[in-house]
Amino acid sequence: SYYFSSVYSLDMMGWGLSSRPKFHLTDTSVEAAESFFVDSLEEWRKKNGIDKMILGGHSMGGYIAVAYCEKYPQHVERLILLSPVGVPHKEKEEEARIKRGMGNVSLKWKAVRYTFGKLWEWDFTPLVVSRVLSEERGRNLVSSYVQRRLPAITSLEEQINLSEYLYLNSILPASGENSLNRILLPGAFARNPLMDRIPKLKVSNPITIVYGEKDWMDKTGGLEVKRICVEKKKVESLK
Repeated sequence: SYYFSSVYSLDMMGWGLSSRPKFHLTDTSVEAAESFFVDSLEEWRKKNGIDKMILGGHSMGGYIAVAYCEKYPQHVERLILLSPVGVPHKEKEEEARIKRGMGNVSLKWKAVRYTFGKLWEWDFTPLVVSRVLSEERGRNLVSSYVQRRLPAITSLEEQINLSEYLYLNSILPASGENSLNRILLPGAFARNPLMDRIPKLKVSNPITIVYGEKDWMDKTGGLEVKRICVEKKKVESLK
């Protein structure tokens, strides 16, 4: 049977319990923001003496895993993307939302989206709210978020532990979160979508993309990547 001799679960630089250096880059490009995370992962790999790895990334971690593979494909045996953020183009995703009946929104909701977009441009993230509230209000806010956003978690103990983890992370000094508006547009659309990048990766083994049954990310982006990869393989086989 196949098994992993070692499994490492990492918080990206500036997130979770990893170091939180100031994210103040003079270069405002997407590439510079990606390098903040990619280069720190590469430093970690070298210090741990790992020549080649099976790299898995969830959500934003999936996005950074793709960026890592672009720069250091020789160190990735296989890439696994779990509900990766930033796969589709914004236009195609919005078309898909309209088909699902999410495109017709009220004027009030459009105003909310516009305001959120402006706050996003100004580096204002939801975590800022937790830092300005009292501890009691902050904990209650996170707890209600977990109950509302993650109803599949029915265990009270698990809800409490997750709420505690999220709250403690939200009140730590800002770091990685300040990169989000450099990499993503409002609504979690990538400024440099993965749909154009995944098919060009030079990893040796097939890439796996996994979505949940009730996923926050739209799986149509992953399916479109698969179609592009299949077509690309057909073209290469004809040469």
